Amino acid sequence: TLHLSATTTEIGDNCGMWPEDNISFSLALDGNEYPAAADMTVAGNTLMGGSVTGALWGFTATGVAATTAGVARTVSPASGGVTDDGIATVQIALPPGTASVKLKADVVQEYAGYYWNMDDVSLTGFNDGGASDFPPTLSVSPDGLEKAVGVSNNLSFTISASEIPNDSGDEVRIWATGLPAGAAFAGATNTGSASSVFNWTPDTAGTYPVRFFAGDKDGTNQVDVTVTVYEGGGGTYAVVVGLNEYSPSYGAGSLSGCVPDANHIHTNIIKRGEWNPLSVTKLLDSAATKTAIRAAIANYAATAVAGDTFFYFQSSHGGQNSGTSVFLCSHDANYEDTELAEDLSAFATGVKVVVMVDACHSGGLFKSVEDGTLAVRISKSGWDLAGIVSRIMDEQRAAKLAAGIKGVETRVSSSEIGWITAADYDQYSWDGGPNGGGVFTDKVIEGWTNNPPYSCDLNSDNYANFWELYDYSWDVANSSDYEFTTAMAHNTNVLLATIAGWVGDEAPGGLIVFSNMTAQTVIVGDTLEYPVGAYTAGTNVPVTVTMNTVEPGASYADGELTFTPTTDGAYTFQFTGTNANGGSATASLSVTATLPAPTLTAVTGIGNDRFTANWNAVAGAASYLLDVATSDAFSAGSGGDDVLAEDFASLTDTSVPSGWTTSGSSDLDYTGVGYFGASSPAYKFKTDGQWLQSP
Repeated sequence: TLHLSATTTEIGDNCGMWPEDNISFSLALDGNEYPAAADMTVAGNTLMGGSVTGALWGFTATGVAATTAGVARTVSPASGGVTDDGIATVQIALPPGTASVKLKADVVQEYAGYYWNMDDVSLTGFNDGGASDFPPTLSVSPDGLEKAVGVSNNLSFTISASEIPNDSGDEVRIWATGLPAGAAFAGATNTGSASSVFNWTPDTAGTYPVRFFAGDKDGTNQVDVTVTVYEGGGGTYAVVVGLNEYSPSYGAGSLSGCVPDANHIHTNIIKRGEWNPLSVTKLLDSAATKTAIRAAIANYAATAVAGDTFFYFQSSHGGQNSGTSVFLCSHDANYEDTELAEDLSAFATGVKVVVMVDACHSGGLFKSVEDGTLAVRISKSGWDLAGIVSRIMDEQRAAKLAAGIKGVETRVSSSEIGWITAADYDQYSWDGGPNGGGVFTDKVIEGWTNNPPYSCDLNSDNYANFWELYDYSWDVANSSDYEFTTAMAHNTNVLLATIAGWVGDEAPGGLIVFSNMTAQTVIVGDTLEYPVGAYTAGTNVPVTVTMNTVEPGASYADGELTFTPTTDGAYTFQFTGTNANGGSATASLSVTATLPAPTLTAVTGIGNDRFTANWNAVAGAASYLLDVATSDAFSAGSGGDDVLAEDFASLTDTSVPSGWTTSGSSDLDYTGVGYFGASSPAYKFKTDGQWLQSP
């Protein structure tokens, strides 16, 4: 807790604190770094009170701003001028078990002569019997006050409130204001703590601020969440690359951990994150050619829109070109830094792009095994992949703008791409991790899959953002065994804002499992009625299922998908399941619509060597397959299987095989090797007019 005032040496118009004038407070817990976003920011306003525009207040004002360490919040007085409701008390609650804390205050002031005044800083231990009568603290799970979702996609998150131990008997109430049309937030009232789930499937793009409150007898706290709805956004896409083996003509040596790295990442983004198998391309070894990698990235760049997330992971060798540029290794060629920059630049602005690379790219070196021969280091500093690709993107963008190329500003900029790399520019990335992958990626997976408090989850929201994955793993190779290698992060604001998935053994709110998701087939014009449901594993907590896919002729109600396709093709229906505990999961159902078989009509034009087949046309058909045979046992669609096979094994001097007929004026069997035959018996023609007829 600390006390704050905002003053000036000259009372007059425009002399108050404006929104551009702010003071922010950050806490570093247990020897860790300060958070990228301040825990509490107090700002002025543009409101007028009396003759003063802006806000000024003393220590005796009544405003209280409270948050929890790790939950960023910005507040300002509700009145302008010399006001009584200024923020005179700032409270930041600490997570249980915190052993040490450091405070940092940062000030932004537009003009001299204005003063932020801070006094009476105190740290109160919650378990010593002294602290009481505090309002409840609020948290958001998954963490983050900026949410994004696409039109017709589902968004859900949990708002929780909790009391300090000495106030655990207080009744807590949660409520919200500014809910957008169609959004559900029931609120909750409970003793000691409470939580409620925000759930919404928007139908209109826009920005929607929602204010959540938690109150008790001692006061009220709030968090403001901004939901940005994009046209068609909210999707998740990924390209996952692992390369142990390389083309002999390319010449890179074999590795052992890169394919396991890719498999581990692929498994966890689907199991724990919002990705699904249909939106992820995994390329391993010979499949991971440069052409294939670039095509996969280009495919998602053409698909993703603002509000979507794209994740690119690669574990492989890396290299450098005589200290002038760097590259990643594909199966058959160098994936140059200029090419990667070009490919990433194709994404639309507003798409969150995260790149994680476990390779010795940063120094242009080959990925090394613990007992391998190390390549020669380059001495030139600054050759990290993230820095180089970002610089190239900026240069390419500037050149296109200078040339007057249209649409450049609608593409993603380098500042919108978050990077995690397993090594600095002059370090190696190491193979031979404890779980079969690389040392760094194995550590990432450990932090992601461990149960709290041994996971990477710094803010205790039960989810891992990409910054938390990095923070847990960055120093795994910082020892003499690995030449003190440290991982690197770039554009950490993007990493903090992008959720990788839930942590531990079980999803928050319970593990939601979808049932009956076997691929289905339906004939065009017919109606598929198929039950789709979900349950919370091991509990009786019910699950609400919604269908996120908008498709003509399809609907979902009362646990059943109804679909009447009008054209043939492959369809994918995505569903979201949520429960009252805040659990959430997605699943996809594949449906293939096929054209009906044509109806045969009477055969016409029958002759000894011809006939005319007739059938009713099928709407939408581009071609037809006609199977013809002479056997009654022939079945449609057999694809031209043999209808006659005879090896003459039963041929004798006086008879032909059953069903066959002959003129009978010949020796029926083959009589000796002197006739240069290939096998015996065999039918021998030796007389004019002799004939043989099949059944």
